[in-house]
Amino acid sequence: MANESHDEVMLNLLSLGAGLVHLQEGAFAQAEAMLKPLLSASLPQWMGQARDLGLALVALSNHEALSYLSCVEGDSPTTPMGALTKVVATLFYKTREPLERRLEHKQRLGQCRPDALSVLFVDLLLSFDFQGAALKDLLPKSWRKAAEDRRKLRKALVVASIQEKSTEAVASSGTTVSIHVLGGLQIRVDGKLVPKKQWRRTSASSLLECLALLESHMAYRYELFAWLWPDKTVEKARQALYSAVSAARKALGAIGADKSLLVHQNGLVSLDTQQVSYDIDQLRRHIDSALGARSASVCATEALRASRLYSGGLFVPPIGAASDFFAHEHDALEQRYLDALVRGAHRAREIQHSRDSLQLSRAAFALAPCREDACTELVRALMDMRRFSEAEEVCREFRVEMRRRYRQSPGATMNALTNELVRLRSMEAGEGWAQPAGRKWELDYLEEEALEKANEASLAARDKEGTID
Repeated sequence: MANESHDEVMLNLLSLGAGLVHLQEGAFAQAEAMLKPLLSASLPQWMGQARDLGLALVALSNHEALSYLSCVEGDSPTTPMGALTKVVATLFYKTREPLERRLEHKQRLGQCRPDALSVLFVDLLLSFDFQGAALKDLLPKSWRKAAEDRRKLRKALVVASIQEKSTEAVASSGTTVSIHVLGGLQIRVDGKLVPKKQWRRTSASSLLECLALLESHMAYRYELFAWLWPDKTVEKARQALYSAVSAARKALGAIGADKSLLVHQNGLVSLDTQQVSYDIDQLRRHIDSALGARSASVCATEALRASRLYSGGLFVPPIGAASDFFAHEHDALEQRYLDALVRGAHRAREIQHSRDSLQLSRAAFALAPCREDACTELVRALMDMRRFSEAEEVCREFRVEMRRRYRQSPGATMNALTNELVRLRSMEAGEGWAQPAGRKWELDYLEEEALEKANEASLAARDKEGTID
């Protein structure tokens, strides 16, 4: 009987361990298959708590109500796992408790030092967007730090493993892979372009482009679920990810690339930085150098290099679940790029490199015609080169765009610069300067604004009468 009892305990322990491994890998269906039979087993308290939290994670992944936290009843918990189970029950089980009770649970959790098992569950729970944010509010700083340290350690171990395998792969294959995401996705192996027909699944190219955009070139699986398949359940998103990884490896392998450059293990998906080069990394280096350089010459040079690489920025798919992710990344990169252009133009003008200043400010103004600092730098560069007619046209274009997009007038800085432009042009023409500097500009602006308002009123009246075709 003792042997049978011992064997049963060992089997239960193995099932629990296997279930936890599946949870870490995001295989929730397999985790449920290992943990659910343990509901009828007689387990020690810590194993019961681990089982219940594991099944709670499965329920959360399927957006179901929790029904497995049976061990939360009874006395106040004195162990880290017990305190964590109470907190999870407080947040998600049946009805939410009053704020005072939740604060009591948070205080009790702070009295317990987190152990490895409880930190594992905290790490997994924090991976859920909505539920993770709610849990984070109830976690003491010591628990948050422990979960963050565990995540960093896990990521570092995966990176080290990938790099070790990468060194062997590079030595054996000798191939070079470059991924270009600026102006559209292009992947080249030893200089040879991977043809579009190789991408039988759009999700495969989207996955590679997504990983290439990230500065670390790796992402947790649950992050990819949210970015690339936000409309799918966790289980369906996981299947879509496996299919995308498989299709991407096939496309790369078809023209001689090492399939190991795309790694999927321990909940992380990554591109091997030793086997792959990225144009966006080079662009980021130039942008950072331009924004951080103390030397005006270095700043202008780095900004010019960035402008040659940008090529219209990131391609944003017009449709598809991933378009929001790519649009966000495009906008974030574009803002940094614009900052580098404007700063480079300003520093180039400081050292009297007028042509460089003109090139950089013109590129910035073309991207953001309503950005005042870009317009200011462009006008000043044109004024330095005594191209007053072009400068005046830029001022007019800026004013029209501000009016059209935002229904706003140019700011004080832009008005002052325009007044200076009018003064310089008048002096060059030998007209003197008897009248106030900005009078002509202000009258022109008021006249155009009045005309626009009259046109709008006329269109509104015709629309009301139904006379517009």
